[in-house]
Amino acid sequence: DTLISAYAALESLGRPAEVVLVDDGSEPDLENAGLPTPDSPLVQLVHCRQMNYGSVVARATGLAMSRGEFVQFLDSDDLIAPEKVALQIAEMIRTRAVLSVGVLVDAARTPEGTMRYAAAPKVSPVEHSVARWLLTEQPPPHLPLYRRDWLLANLSPPLVGFDRRTDPSGDVWLYLNLALGAGSAVHVPEARAAIGVHEELRFSLRWERLAYASLLISEAFMTATRNRQEAGEARRLVGLAAFRSWRRLPIDFDPEFQSRLLSIWRKAPSTPPQEVDGRNFGRLARFIGAETAGRLIRSFRRHRYDSCRTLSDPELVELARTCRAE
Repeated sequence: DTLISAYAALESLGRPAEVVLVDDGSEPDLENAGLPTPDSPLVQLVHCRQMNYGSVVARATGLAMSRGEFVQFLDSDDLIAPEKVALQIAEMIRTRAVLSVGVLVDAARTPEGTMRYAAAPKVSPVEHSVARWLLTEQPPPHLPLYRRDWLLANLSPPLVGFDRRTDPSGDVWLYLNLALGAGSAVHVPEARAAIGVHEELRFSLRWERLAYASLLISEAFMTATRNRQEAGEARRLVGLAAFRSWRRLPIDFDPEFQSRLLSIWRKAPSTPPQEVDGRNFGRLARFIGAETAGRLIRSFRRHRYDSCRTLSDPELVELARTCRAE
């Protein structure tokens, strides 16, 4: 489904384009799996098989092999509507943006076996900086479209290096490494993408693994940017994201994890109370401080880990051990 959606989007461009398929050590390999091929001679499928290095390295491999002016990352459960790439490219050419962001909609399989995408919501384009789009909005990884030369300039080398422990949050790794990139971003609300329909295991079904991976990436980002004056706003947004994550954690979740989130928040430039987490929270935080307000509200909410756990106690202990701060 992912390949078919990519072919349709590229064929609509009417000019040469390519799909770079990175097989990250699948067993059996994908090259002989009978995958669909493009119908248009203008679209080329480039296949690359590597050892199982993980999602972050797979993205880097695909980028290194790509040759086009624009890059769209897709995971194996992502779908893009036929008009998505063309709409975003046109808007990026018009505005000279380095990054564009589409919109997520629902998709369903028709009786004929094709995918039908829901209509795009009727909303006005939203203006955000690159850092705000990537660090605050954190769009699903198949919504953005990038200029390839901009990606290469900001990932050669990356601020946050490769770490296999961060696999579940490959999109967060990419966003933090791009957060200091110069240039403008543009929102294209008619450019639709969807999450695929399949029964395979997704990283998102194990939120604890996503959380620990994102924590490691955020800590590495704060370390890498501590002496960079131009990183002030990005550091503030990373700290704010950490604080908001802490606020929503179960009150009895791993205390060390909670402490590390708050440490990121404390190292970041301050955020005005009214912008921390909603108007009502801001009013309370203005009088007693954000952390005190957060602790007070969490004590009343009493959200417990057992109500949302996806890992057993031994699995969580092992995850925490593996992702312990160095």
